[in-house]
Amino acid sequence: MSLAATLPGHASEPAAKGLTVVGRDRWLFPLWDVMSHLDQAQLRSVAAVMNEAIGLLRQARIEVVVALVPSKARCYRQFLPPQTKLAADIDRRYPLAVAELRRSGALVPDLDAPFQAAARSQQLYFKADTHWLPEGAALAATELARQAAPGLKLPPASRPGVRLAEPTTATNPVSDLLRFLPQAERAGYPPEQYKVRQTLAAAGPAALIEDDSADLVVIGNSFAQPRYGFSAQLSQAMNRPVALQWKPNNFGAYHTLLDYLRGPLFRQQRPKALVWQHLEFDMQNLPNSSSWGQNAMPPRDFLAGVQTALRG
Repeated sequence: MSLAATLPGHASEPAAKGLTVVGRDRWLFPLWDVMSHLDQAQLRSVAAVMNEAIGLLRQARIEVVVALVPSKARCYRQFLPPQTKLAADIDRRYPLAVAELRRSGALVPDLDAPFQAAARSQQLYFKADTHWLPEGAALAATELARQAAPGLKLPPASRPGVRLAEPTTATNPVSDLLRFLPQAERAGYPPEQYKVRQTLAAAGPAALIEDDSADLVVIGNSFAQPRYGFSAQLSQAMNRPVALQWKPNNFGAYHTLLDYLRGPLFRQQRPKALVWQHLEFDMQNLPNSSSWGQNAMPPRDFLAGVQTALRG
């Protein structure tokens, strides 16, 4: 979870209690998903740094797919507080980010159009949590495979992808946006149940998400954690093993990528393709943003770190 809301200029967002925006019908939204304005110059600056890193990866013969997760607040704006004022150009944020990131040669699937269409009749995010439901993760994985797989031109997989069981009911143990509400109000938001498909035994020998022989890897934030099934769904859709490394979003996508490139998973098996997960609202946050706390770093240090890790 990003703490971008601690930066100046966020306090004017409506109906906020702490870092939570209290919407209609018990929907909660993160204050840091700023809908009142769009800083296009800042977004382009963020994309430029990401594009340099993507260029370094591609020079190292690692293709890159950017999985840009659409904003919960934009998809479900009808549940925002009545007094919410949306910027006239806020719906340009996602397509602008996609267009800028495609300049690097990365494959950047448009996940927003299918999310917007599905959101008319389906719930893709928890009501009281920042994260998507497994339905949202499955839609993103399916669309990523459909839109990006032809451009990746990966060799035949050494092993098949995972198999998934029929959906079972689970309960979200902690809704992260509740912790910002006054204690007395939290009882009004009961634990949310959801359906999830667990991973079955491998169709082939050890065809697991954690398989270090996978040539496709997801580098993600908490949206990629196994409980939501994104990597498993991607493995099934691509019919190949998918490795996964993720950290909570307050570590930042930059730190998480560097940590992977410097770590044992990368040294054991250089991937042929890397899925770099990013959140739409974080397209305003450079590597040195205070949102990342102690993991913030100057953009030049991030890029130098990527370059050094790829040489090593």
